[in-house]
Amino acid sequence: MLRWGILGTSFISDTVAQAIVNDLGSSIQAVAGRRQQAVDQFRDKFPVVTGYTDFQALINDPEVDLVYVGLPNHLHHQYIIAALEADKHVLSEKSLSIDIDKTQQIVDAVKKSTNFFIEGLMYLHHPLVYQLQQLIQDKTIGELKSISGSYCADIAKFVNPDSKGAIYNLGCYPISLMHLMIKTAFPENAFENYQLAAQGSISEKDHNICDASLSLKLSNGLTARIHTAETYGMAHQFTLVGDKGTINLLSNPWLPEAKDNQIELKLYDQPTQLIELDAEGDAFLYQTRQVRQAIEQGRQFLPDSCPTIDDSQQIMRLLTDWESAARASCG
Repeated sequence: MLRWGILGTSFISDTVAQAIVNDLGSSIQAVAGRRQQAVDQFRDKFPVVTGYTDFQALINDPEVDLVYVGLPNHLHHQYIIAALEADKHVLSEKSLSIDIDKTQQIVDAVKKSTNFFIEGLMYLHHPLVYQLQQLIQDKTIGELKSISGSYCADIAKFVNPDSKGAIYNLGCYPISLMHLMIKTAFPENAFENYQLAAQGSISEKDHNICDASLSLKLSNGLTARIHTAETYGMAHQFTLVGDKGTINLLSNPWLPEAKDNQIELKLYDQPTQLIELDAEGDAFLYQTRQVRQAIEQGRQFLPDSCPTIDDSQQIMRLLTDWESAARASCG
């Protein structure tokens, strides 16, 4: 039985806790929050053995095997490093961090440790993404030429201003899926050189980027266009264009469920095909199960579509370059 310790009592911790409860090989050993009331409410909802109002106390708990870092982005590096130094396995929410310096601290700590670590891009664990990856590996639409994606949600009023806005809160989803598709199509050094341009809008409330668009061109000629916003939506779009056809994700690729996952495949001059995919549960359940199985098998990372620490670092480079260019566009 893998014993989880949960840092944070927000809605995302609530969602992850439900997935832990649904995985027969996992249990919630402890939860920690800033306020006792929030901890008590969390324990009323879930079978938690121990509650803390001190994050380090949870990390030091000898009965905790894995620490889930469900805190705002700007705190990730501090508690990832603390958990690894305490000899815990770690699952940390996206985005990995909010800047390159903090990201490098995480990378150094992960590479120094022999314990399991993964960034919580939960959708990458779902069979929908495996199906999408297989289509690219099989060159079903030929050579990949272009990618476009957008993810918007009206969440600005809920997020911590220190999380630095839409690019890190939402843009990490289309960027990470773009990264996986490019890595799948071009396994060798696809991101060694790229050209990047961006536009953005800055929130008057917290001075973070609240709406941003990105244009990317790789040295192999592939182009990508990504958009995100946190002041309107829910809206999602992801399209892959090859020299033989296109793939369009009709269902939300970043919140795949047990049912109603749909991929539209259109080969040029042929009828459109609809690929419908059912699964055993949502992405959080798959993430919980695969993390547990990896730890049981003594692995430090997950294979296939899930990000290694090097992948997470590359995704952070793209996000921070996007933020810098978007801010520069604002004058």
